[in-house]
Amino acid sequence: MKNVPGVAKVSCFFVSSFWLSGGRQARLKAIVGAHMSTEFQHFGLRLHQHIGDEKVFELLVNHQPYLPVLRSFESAFVGKSVEKSAGKIAGDYQPGLDIRALINHQKNIVPFVCTCIDPSCWFITVNVEIIQDVNASYVIWHGWRNPYRSDKSKKLQGLYWDYSDLPPLMFAYEQYQAEIARVTE
Repeated sequence: MKNVPGVAKVSCFFVSSFWLSGGRQARLKAIVGAHMSTEFQHFGLRLHQHIGDEKVFELLVNHQPYLPVLRSFESAFVGKSVEKSAGKIAGDYQPGLDIRALINHQKNIVPFVCTCIDPSCWFITVNVEIIQDVNASYVIWHGWRNPYRSDKSKKLQGLYWDYSDLPPLMFAYEQYQAEIARVTE
């Protein structure tokens, strides 16, 4: 697995493909690919702000904010871009996680939004997959994507940002659900 600054492994649990039925084993391998040995991480949420009646949360991984990891990852794209503003926009997010997306088990969520007044001007999405099997239940956040940097035809101009080297986040399902319940009480 490629080392990404700020992504630390914890040895709480280990996902073993031995636990999974054939179809689930294939799905797990398709999601995590080369990162197959990833251990479960601790899922956390911290209240970031209120927008009206809505609460916005910050993602914590292993008790640390995940945004610095994302900023560090995106900084590698800055030198490749023809855009002069690339250095200013890479990692220029704030927490924007709507708890309803997690409660409703949405498959694609927006954990980080722009720091300006209009959160839709710059944001990042991630796929959330819940896998439950006889001996293992877990949640995988994978497939990070900035829709404004997802056009592969703009790669030569440095305007395509590939997040495939950003390792998936794997959480124990019970701990994940307990954290959601904690912040919604």
